[in-house]
Amino acid sequence: MGRVTYEFFRANWFGVTGNPYVEKIGAMPKHVASRSLDEVDWNATLLGPDVVGAIERLKAQPGKDLIKHGLSRLDDTLLRARLVDELRLWIRPAVVSAGQRLFEDADTSSLHLKFTRVRELANGSVILTYVPS
Repeated sequence: MGRVTYEFFRANWFGVTGNPYVEKIGAMPKHVASRSLDEVDWNATLLGPDVVGAIERLKAQPGKDLIKHGLSRLDDTLLRARLVDELRLWIRPAVVSAGQRLFEDADTSSLHLKFTRVRELANGSVILTYVPS
């Protein structure tokens, strides 16, 4: 995750108990891309100055999938380096007049996505899944 998402999650979920989802996120190892943080906690490590190389090394390790939460300038880096295997877009109905656009800071000119799945949630939200083609 990027620094802003890490700081938001940590501020709101660090030490929270009694919520299985939040506890699961808290227990997961977290990898943070940041140019300004010198240290992190909450089961997190900094990716360092070579974010692409760090993520390539993580992807080469056996184990579970890597998940990136939030929108940030990191998205452009991951997309350009072709490090994204799947995009899951969680869409929740809301009426807003302003906000960050999806991939606002990313060059999407060479991004071609193939829709693979939709999952409807009981709260009216949907999860759309795409893979780069």
